[in-house]
Amino acid sequence: MDAGANMKDPIMDAYSRGHHYVCAIVAYHGDVIPCGIRLYVKREHSAALRLPFHKTTALAAPLIHEFQVPAGVKARVLFDAYDLCRTVVQACRQQGCHFASTLKSHRRLCQQGWRLKAGR
Repeated sequence: MDAGANMKDPIMDAYSRGHHYVCAIVAYHGDVIPCGIRLYVKREHSAALRLPFHKTTALAAPLIHEFQVPAGVKARVLFDAYDLCRTVVQACRQQGCHFASTLKSHRRLCQQGWRLKAGR
């Protein structure tokens, strides 16, 4: 419980106290099955709790690696704009998963030989 923190609710534009989790969920034909969860602890709380600090992306990548995609199934990983980064994209590619996310304007799209700023 000591890892609880104030978090902003963007819908209500207010703060509430709670825990921040990184979750892996399998959705298949309308069924939703949780398959992994990691507690995110803010940097300022991690030392006092004697827990290692990890960014949310560093928590998400192992969840992607640990998921065993059944043979013949094409997996898609969905994540928000905040978590779109090299660590998560590489985990998806190593697992052979497709991925989808929105982009923040400061992110860059890179392909062999070119780089494009998402804002453009």
